[in-house]
Amino acid sequence: MNDDMKKQIALLNNQAFECSENENWGQALECCNKALSLCADPEVPASTRARVLYNKAMVLIKKGDVDRGTEVLKTASDLVPDDVHFLTDCGLLCYNNQCFCEAGFYYSMAERTGQLSGALLNNIGVLNFTNGEYEQAKEYFERAVVADSGSLDAWYNLADTYEVLGEKEKCEFARQRYFNLEKKSDIIEEK
Repeated sequence: MNDDMKKQIALLNNQAFECSENENWGQALECCNKALSLCADPEVPASTRARVLYNKAMVLIKKGDVDRGTEVLKTASDLVPDDVHFLTDCGLLCYNNQCFCEAGFYYSMAERTGQLSGALLNNIGVLNFTNGEYEQAKEYFERAVVADSGSLDAWYNLADTYEVLGEKEKCEFARQRYFNLEKKSDIIEEK
């Protein structure tokens, strides 16, 4: 793919995002579709097509066309089925828009890649917690803090889960870890 085409796709993708932020859905979709027409070139990598489709799905979901948006997102994920970061983003997009079944689908795909980051494990834990599956949430949050012991989100979520499960001592330990990490990050930001 030549540099001009790469720049044009990136520009259209950015314009689509900006338009969606302003809830200008028609123009956002138009930019996505123009970018997708450029992506028809066989030299364009699958990952680039997937990102443009992701943005189109995001626009559709945000404007309320969830069914069409999730269809487009599925097409995008089929292009890069082993990209754990992309699959995690898909899961988060679905979760943030209350498409919990779809979020679970993408998190499962991401988990099957075997590339288990603290962020992915935390996101799966959040989904389990949201679904009232507290024991499973606890397992994922515990794995998340092992994978990334500096994750404020995972420690906070683990403390909440221990609290719901009535594990008071573990809750206090996790909260203290969260507060210590938060204090450290505040000190670093002040410097």
